Amino acid sequence: MNPIFGIIAIIWIVRALTGGFKSQPGTVQMRSRSIAVSPGLVIWCIKLGALAVVHGVALDLDKLVVSHVVEVVAVPVLLPNLFLQWVLVPLGLIRCAYWYSRCTWPFGFGKEFRVAAVYYATLALARTEPAARARARDIAWLKRHLPHTSPSTVGQETVIALLAAVAGERDTAQVIMQSIDTTLGPRSLRCMARDWLVMDAARRGEWQEAIWRGRRARDSFRWSYAVARMAERIDRRAMAARDWQLVALWLIAPRRRRLRPLLHMALATPRGEKRPIPIRIFPKDLPKALADLAAMLLQIKTTGRPPVREHFLTVVHWVHLRAESPTVDIYAQQRLKTLDPLRNDARESTEAIVRNLKARVADMLVPIIEHAPHLVTGEVARPVIADAVESVRQAGLQYIEVRCRDYDSRAKSQSNLERQEEWGAWAALRKRADQLLKMDKGVEDTLFQLMYAPLCNFAVYQHNIVTNHRLGHDMFCWLHEHAKSNRDASDLLARNMMAYPGHRFR
Repeated sequence: MNPIFGIIAIIWIVRALTGGFKSQPGTVQMRSRSIAVSPGLVIWCIKLGALAVVHGVALDLDKLVVSHVVEVVAVPVLLPNLFLQWVLVPLGLIRCAYWYSRCTWPFGFGKEFRVAAVYYATLALARTEPAARARARDIAWLKRHLPHTSPSTVGQETVIALLAAVAGERDTAQVIMQSIDTTLGPRSLRCMARDWLVMDAARRGEWQEAIWRGRRARDSFRWSYAVARMAERIDRRAMAARDWQLVALWLIAPRRRRLRPLLHMALATPRGEKRPIPIRIFPKDLPKALADLAAMLLQIKTTGRPPVREHFLTVVHWVHLRAESPTVDIYAQQRLKTLDPLRNDARESTEAIVRNLKARVADMLVPIIEHAPHLVTGEVARPVIADAVESVRQAGLQYIEVRCRDYDSRAKSQSNLERQEEWGAWAALRKRADQLLKMDKGVEDTLFQLMYAPLCNFAVYQHNIVTNHRLGHDMFCWLHEHAKSNRDASDLLARNMMAYPGHRFR
């Protein structure tokens, strides 16, 4: 047999027996000798033995063609992960990736070979751009082939998150990925989850979140760390990396082709701290102020990104000032007199016009604040902004109250949704609550009192009855984070969090 295959076999066996392959779900632990033997290793040895036998028989029979075919087939059969990641996934061959994975049993998922097959097929689906109907059909096909065990494993939750991301349910995918990233689990899956979270934050222009997630000291991964350092440069942070450092990080990081646009953006950004926003020419009248507001709204619609906070507050502030100016009052009264000389309530009508104008401006700010609540942090008492914030707050509290009543009734009746739908419902509720907290930290006690009892009871039901441990743990963690005013509730939630085997305090 070719000596290269023997060398590869020795390296892989030594790494597996010395713990080089991290213990995955389903790994058999031989604690007497501290040796982790993965089921994939046993299957790999079987495949290696079968190929060696065929190769040896071919050489004995002087069948050189057969021996060369065995050597060519050996790499994709013995190392299916490489063939999947480098060939089938980039080509977008969904069903081919699934069945090839089922037949070759790749490493990384222990005994969960069906989960591994759906995982690689989902990655292949993410590389394609089919029509909406074809994508929905492929997603439904993958869901049917995803095994559902109780309790679910980290691999299953990872695949559910990827399917949600492919289906456009970003909030659901984000919550599951955060749960995987912040709990103990296989390093490969935590790396994948953090890479997705960091790139999602960078794609949305939230550089602060990308930096926070990517730089974790000893718990960093190459790709997410490189994205975080590039985000520091783009965000003009102090002591950002130099050009040669960014290039070096790009060279040692995986998936360099996908990382290249971010590298070019970082290199094009001058190194140094942000300069203060220059003093702009303030609008002289209401039409100019409204024109600035329209320009800002058009920019948001075009780029899909929120404006700079200082610019947003300045534009809204000057719209309010110019609407309250005496010039507008006089001009509106003159126009009303011109349209109706016999009108006697011009003053009251002018005030109503100004109120309606500010109400319309507040309505236009509502979707911006919902998308980027950090724009109004600490500014909830500002005129016009206060009206928009109050609208968002009332709608958010009403939605949370309805969802909590639903959780309470479902916990009592013990009715449960499908796993991905349950995660989606929790993601929507958590997003709305986090939105309110980013706008105004003062609503934390109100939210906790509203959500604590129904959400805690539902999380207990998920953990004990449904055995959806990760979802229950994520609910406990969120409640514990905001239970600062209730010591007894905080202690209870901490004990519930410790019931999850993968929990770790951050």
